[in-house]
Formats: sequence, C-alpha cells, structure tokens
Amino acid sequence: MISELQSVREQNLREIAHPITHEEAMATASFAEPFKLFEIWRKLPGDIPHYSHVKPTLFRPSLLPSMYILDVLPADDDENETGDVDFRFRLFGTANRDNYGKEATGNRLSQSAREGADQGVASGFGLTQQAYHKRVAQFLMCEYYKNQTIIKTVSFVVLPLSDDQGNIVRMFGCGIWMTP
Repeated sequence: MISELQSVREQNLREIAHPITHEEAMATASFAEPFKLFEIWRKLPGDIPHYSHVKPTLFRPSLLPSMYILDVLPADDDENETGDVDFRFRLFGTANRDNYGKEATGNRLSQSAREGADQGVASGFGLTQQAYHKRVAQFLMCEYYKNQTIIKTVSFVVLPLSDDQGNIVRMFGCGIWMTP
C-alpha cells in the first residue's frame, strides 16, 4: 500500500499533464480552489493586477501552503538560457514541496523542467510561458499514475502580475493536490 503522504518522486509515479480550459476548470471539482484564486486575481485592479496587490490576507490561510510565486527572467537575462522568458521560484509552498518531493524555491522553472523526466513540469513551464505571452490565466491538470491507477492529481492555475509600467514581472498561482 502506498502512503498518500509519500511524494510523487518517492513513489516514482508516471505523470500525464494537460491544459484545462477556463470552462473546464469552472466545471471540475478539483479546480474549485484554483478557480477561487483566479476570481480573486480577476477582481484586483488593472488589466493585469500589480504584484503589490497580492497580499497573504487576500487568501484563506489553508490555501497559502499550496501557492507559488515566480519571478520573470526576461530572455536577455544572464541566467536565462532558454531563448525565451524563464521563471525563478520566489516561493514554492510547502504543500507543493511535500507532494512533489523536492524544494523548488530559488530554482528556475526551465531547470526543473530539464531535470525532471516528467511531462508535467515541462507542461507547466510551457503553460507558464503561455500565460506570460498571452497575458491571461492558464489552468493545468496533472495526474500521477502507478501502473494504470491514478495515485495523485494536482490542479494548477497560473496568473500573471505586472509592475508599474504594466510589464509582467511575476507569475503566481496554486496547485491543489488530491489523492483519489
């Protein structure tokens, strides 16, 4: 028997990830919390809310361990080797760390996508780039399998944040982990 407390890396689970549309997220129970976060973001001032408007007091305390914040690394940044925008984890909530099985705070998302053999991190990187370029929220579902059985799922939302000039300088969101 696999403990639900073991991380997906400890269990060596196979991952399948796929983007979810806004409409699908609204209709999918596992996206209830990510969709609430999306609604909070949508009600903040500005077309793309300013990063300073995001404060922990906006969110239920139980959501905070599932949240993450990414700093944008422009294509011309010395640390960025992707040829496109990259991201560095400013915060990788403890629920994400514990369920995934690795601390990511301080890591580049592209680095995590290269190091992880799983499709989900690579899909998350591509989806985060898409949220950046399109300047809209994106939703992602990841399912983790052992043999043909789903062991864990995680429902993500990725949301852009701007600076004073309207440039996207941070991304944030949450990943809600569930064990069926």
